[in-house]
Amino acid sequence: MAPPVLRCVLLVSTCLAGVPALAAAPPATAPAREGRLLFSTDDDWDFATPAGAASPSRLAHFGPMPWSALDWVEEGLPAVRAILYGTHPGALTPRELADLRGNAQRTYAHVEHRPGRLAGLLGGGDAPNVVILHRDNAADFTATFADRDLTALAGFVRQGGRLLVLDDSGCYHPVLERLVLSDARMSDEAAKLRRQVFALVARLGADEFAERERAHEALVALGHRILPLIDPLTDTDPEVANRLHAIRTTLQHRPRPAEAAQTIPDDELAALAKKLPAGLARAELRDTTCNATREVGKALLLRFPAVGPATRQR
Repeated sequence: MAPPVLRCVLLVSTCLAGVPALAAAPPATAPAREGRLLFSTDDDWDFATPAGAASPSRLAHFGPMPWSALDWVEEGLPAVRAILYGTHPGALTPRELADLRGNAQRTYAHVEHRPGRLAGLLGGGDAPNVVILHRDNAADFTATFADRDLTALAGFVRQGGRLLVLDDSGCYHPVLERLVLSDARMSDEAAKLRRQVFALVARLGADEFAERERAHEALVALGHRILPLIDPLTDTDPEVANRLHAIRTTLQHRPRPAEAAQTIPDDELAALAKKLPAGLARAELRDTTCNATREVGKALLLRFPAVGPATRQR
């Protein structure tokens, strides 16, 4: 006869033989991963080829890269739902990117750049966890981001989203500013512009026609930089609403000055990395090989401690 302890074990085993296995306990909620921003001073470099790939993308003709921007941006994500926001004529198509990255858990979709559209995409139920911004194919660089787009992007990264900005246009500079500087830390110049614009908008509804005209002309004179500020504005006063619409239309169809299309100089990017507010993000600078002359450019890599639930990591 088996010893008492062994008989108990056999009895329990027999009783459990016909009982369905219990489901494994769900894993504890993973802590929110860090948000990441990679901001490049140029888009003419191979940002997409995985490190060590046998077959680089056609972007590699500007020079081989010892590291992959998308590897860094997508690192640690169990699945990638990415959007390419912008219409660069020389960029890789979503299908080319998916084939190059070679993983069924990575999907890429192209989205045309329209003011206000990013805010809707990032606030939806099936929001992407990777956003790639690259130069818009527009000779006058009229593409702009609505203020709500910039706010949505800042929240996206700070909640664990990943953002790759391939800068070749002045329209992307406010993206970097908004992510690195909160509204409370905006530069004196930016804060002054905001106050000036809102004061002028208020005068669009003045009683005197001459006063309304002066405010209208002053807003137009401030140029394209005010578009992110006035784009979300509406007013119940038909006079103000009509004038805002006219100002937007005038600025959107006006060619931008040449300096607005220039990239941020490498030395300014390096200086920015050194003066980030304490605790905001960890910064790193890396070299890129860009342009047909294989010039050395810079990329700023920022790691933001994620706040809130890791909703972007799924």
